[in-house]
Amino acid sequence: MAMAVEKPQHEEVPPTVLSRKQKRKNLKKEKRRQIRQKAACEARIEAERLLHDPVLIQQEAEAMEKERIELEIQEKLWLEREKKAQEDAERKRKEDEERRKEEEEEWMYVDDNAPAEIIWEGNEIIVRKKKVRIRRSEYQKTISDKVILFFL
Repeated sequence: MAMAVEKPQHEEVPPTVLSRKQKRKNLKKEKRRQIRQKAACEARIEAERLLHDPVLIQQEAEAMEKERIELEIQEKLWLEREKKAQEDAERKRKEDEERRKEEEEEWMYVDDNAPAEIIWEGNEIIVRKKKVRIRRSEYQKTISDKVILFFL
């Protein structure tokens, strides 16, 4: 097996040995390089011209100021929305808390008249009385009815 030895393509060959194809390739490379250099030079000149142009500097400063003001307005609106959302959440939490307190005040847990539940767990005996949730107003009526019946 014979291994073919390849020449690297980037290797420069002396100009006397170049083929016509290689000469054209090198000429194209050189033209592209010159075009890139010319474009870079023009871009540098334009950048320097723009850098020292007072009208453009003024326009840029105005645009930055306008953008800053717009950003401040958006931030202010966002903060107001956040504050309102927090206030709404706080108000809702307070309403829920008040409603819960009212419900707790309205309802009462009373021992049921049913027999107690007895649970044996190992050496322990647990006695549980069932509690029933009733309205305070109904409980007050039943107590007053019992008192009236007791006195009759």
